[in-house]
Amino acid sequence: MKTRPSITRFIGISLLCLSACVSQAHGQVSNLDPTMLIEGLRKEGMGELLKHLITKLQADPKSDPVVLKHVLINQHLLDYSQKWARAAKLPDAAAIEALRKEARADFDQSLTDRRDLIAKYPKHDLRPLWQTDLAEQLFDDYLRKINQNAAEFYELGVPTAEQREAFEKSAVEMFEQLSDADRRFFDLIGEMPRRPDHVARVINTGMWDRITKQYNELRTPYFLAYGAFYVALLPDSNPYYRNLGKNSVIPAAVQGKTPTEERARLLGIAVEKLQKFLDDKNDMNNVLRPSQSLAGRAKLQQGKINEATDLLDPIINANTTDLVDLVSRVARGYAYEKAGQPDQALAALTAAQTQGLARQELPFRLLVVDATHLLLLSRAMAQPADKRAQGLTTAYEPYQQLFADPALGAALPIVKAYVFKRWESSIPPGRDLKDEPALVVAAIGETSEQAGQEMAMRAGDLANAGNTAEAEKLTKEAHVKLERSVKVNTDLLARPNLSNSIKAQAMFNLAHARYFLDPGDDGVGVKVAGILVDLAEQLPDQALAETAIDRAITGLLFPMHIRPQRPPGVSEMYERAMKVLLTKYPTTETADNQRFYYANSVLVPAQRYAEAVSALRAVHNAHADYYPAQRLLVETDQVIFRAAKEREERKKLGNAVVMDATRVRDEAERDMGAAAGDRLVAVRQAAGWSRLILADMAVELDPATNEKEADANIEKALKYLDGFDRDFNADPELISMMLERRIVFHFKVDKLADATAEAKRMMDAFPDQAAGVINAVLTDVDRQIEDLNGRAANPVIADFDRKRLLELAQKKSVAETELATLLRTWAADPKRGKDAEGLLPFDLILARAKLNTGDAKGALEIIEPLMGKFPQNGELINAVGEARFIIAKELIKTDKAQGTAMMNDKVAPLFNSIITGVPAENGKYPDIWWNAWMRRLQISDLVQHGLEDIPLKVRQLEGVDTNLGGDRYKTELSRLRAKYAGLEATVAAPPPPKTDKPKNP
Repeated sequence: MKTRPSITRFIGISLLCLSACVSQAHGQVSNLDPTMLIEGLRKEGMGELLKHLITKLQADPKSDPVVLKHVLINQHLLDYSQKWARAAKLPDAAAIEALRKEARADFDQSLTDRRDLIAKYPKHDLRPLWQTDLAEQLFDDYLRKINQNAAEFYELGVPTAEQREAFEKSAVEMFEQLSDADRRFFDLIGEMPRRPDHVARVINTGMWDRITKQYNELRTPYFLAYGAFYVALLPDSNPYYRNLGKNSVIPAAVQGKTPTEERARLLGIAVEKLQKFLDDKNDMNNVLRPSQSLAGRAKLQQGKINEATDLLDPIINANTTDLVDLVSRVARGYAYEKAGQPDQALAALTAAQTQGLARQELPFRLLVVDATHLLLLSRAMAQPADKRAQGLTTAYEPYQQLFADPALGAALPIVKAYVFKRWESSIPPGRDLKDEPALVVAAIGETSEQAGQEMAMRAGDLANAGNTAEAEKLTKEAHVKLERSVKVNTDLLARPNLSNSIKAQAMFNLAHARYFLDPGDDGVGVKVAGILVDLAEQLPDQALAETAIDRAITGLLFPMHIRPQRPPGVSEMYERAMKVLLTKYPTTETADNQRFYYANSVLVPAQRYAEAVSALRAVHNAHADYYPAQRLLVETDQVIFRAAKEREERKKLGNAVVMDATRVRDEAERDMGAAAGDRLVAVRQAAGWSRLILADMAVELDPATNEKEADANIEKALKYLDGFDRDFNADPELISMMLERRIVFHFKVDKLADATAEAKRMMDAFPDQAAGVINAVLTDVDRQIEDLNGRAANPVIADFDRKRLLELAQKKSVAETELATLLRTWAADPKRGKDAEGLLPFDLILARAKLNTGDAKGALEIIEPLMGKFPQNGELINAVGEARFIIAKELIKTDKAQGTAMMNDKVAPLFNSIITGVPAENGKYPDIWWNAWMRRLQISDLVQHGLEDIPLKVRQLEGVDTNLGGDRYKTELSRLRAKYAGLEATVAAPPPPKTDKPKNP
């Protein structure tokens, strides 16, 4: 291996030589060959030195313009190569394209300068070298690098429109320049030795060796062979063939008279020029293998199949995984086909896909797929018309196999877009697509959709930037593309026997095209989601199916479903989509992300508890929703348990609640130390909720049958809440719910002082939450008091037990009054900002408590003044009626006339207004309606009026509800009916009021 000279020494020599050239008179042949030195500077990457030389040459009026042009050419080539190399290392596609655009501009300028040099100095001795350099530049950089192996795709595959244009333009230019150079070398080599300064200026400067050895014998014939071969591949319609005999470079005498004759001549030139390289077994210039390959392909074009395979097989057998080997393998497949060996042809091309270069770089694999497609396409076109359609479908199967290869990974969309763009560009926009293969039609639909989508998004950006006119223009262009996609995909989906992969592709693109035609329309969004859900449901085995269900839910339905006002159809479509997702795609990220929301927002509110539990159990423990899901799971378990009626079922379900709550508590307490941020909040919530529910279950799982068991259950429940204040002091919601339970538990075991103390604590710490909690507690206490009084009223009960029950009821009533007073005082605080209407519920609570203690007058003092402000409030009317009823009932015992008058004038009208004005809700009357009827009949009993109507009215009430509103009312109403059964009126009493359009009091 030769030792490379030092950079410093090289620079010195270069400057010395170039300085000698700078002052040469314009037009004089240099006694040195400065182009070699200039090219050397470029190859060493010495851009700064080249720029320095440009400045110096431009400043010197005596400098040689040829030398200056060469420096400019090499500067542009250096800039091009450096920018192209840097672009390959950039991570961003837009940045890569921007830098490559700059690089191409430098490259194009170098070509322009070189062409200008060739045109301006037709007699210059170095002109054939410049022409060869131009051809090499087109061959290596323009066709292979910039246009991504355009020559190979043109010859063996399916070129893009850009590749086709680049090849057809370059092929002719290469051949013409090299043909001219070849003839010029012949003249120079004969003429130059006769010049008097030949030795000094040509031999001694190395120019002779460069002209004869490097160019005339090697580079020019080598690239001329390619140029001739490339022009031979051009169609008859190319201007080169249309203008035979009129070419300004190729003599008419040598050109063929017809395209066929000229093509044969060109292939002959290619083989002839390569022959000396084929004969040179030493291959000192390393051109033997590419020469064999090109000669073999030229022979194949000549129809000399055996000679072609003799040249191609040694290359293939050597197993050298480079482009020469790959091109030779593809050509060998075509050779088999031409030799009438179709199976071997397909086998050869299939094997070529596994060749090293094809395996490593997708463009070269695509080249082989293209070749396979073209081979099958030629077979299809040779079929009778009735069999051609199937043949065309088969011809596109290699592409489907490529797209289905999982090894493509993230490159799949890029490959598909590249292939589809080629197909679309080959079909005029107005052509009827009904006879085109389904895969091609689907590709056109997808390409149109993607182009329209991109335009629509750019239009949106322009509109946001205030460029309304340009945005509208681009929007119209986008709609043309999108409407074409809608039509193409709709027509395609109407075809019978469409393959699943094509159907999925068409549905996917149809959905996207429809969406981007009107992306702001919610109705369109729901319909588009329906198409995507159909795809996912009908074609779950297709690669697009998972993406479709994700876009339907995550991209369209979920954002609309979480709105306060959901657009029409969203709820139904979201539920349908979720069923498909959880049934057919349960392991996807989309399913993981939607389970908790779906259960919490749809299933639980709809009381579809079993489905909710199933969805929540599937949330994995690494997901952000895991602990919120576990919390909801335990809550839902508890709801299912509480709804169960049968004892064994309740026991089974209750044990499941305890098991889940215990598991969640243990997991959460274990993870609490390591969690942070939102995760910590969720973990803490789950831990606290599970303990609260365990406390509930301690009371509810095994209901107490006596006071001792009740105390034991409550103590067990309270143990779950030990240390709760300490463990969850950062979570007010949990502390509030804990206090609620403590209040309820203490009341249940009659620890009324403790319950009141906890209530005061809650009022101080959580006043907003406390109001609702204490109200719920008071409602429960009301039921307890009513139950105690009812049991005490049983005539068969012992006096001792009656006394105990009444004392307990009184004790609960006193505690209830204390709580209600506490609540009313809190509500009346001016900082609460409550007006009379806002205070009314609290007034009613306090009045109800006073009624339970027997303080009817105290209750009446609170609520009777409110009747003027709220004359139509049913709850207020009922409470005033209750207080007056108790007072009138006691008054009858001491002054019957005055008591009776009060009942008739002050009490009965209130209950009558409830009876006639309170409507049924969902076919069922509320408690105050039944209470009003009970009081109305009790008033008849007390004042001894209308007694004969009581039995009939009770029977009529049974027609409304056989249970007469529940045990509380049924017992009393049944008693009254039995008491006056013998006095039943013979004339039917008026029926209960109609419930279809009831009036409010």
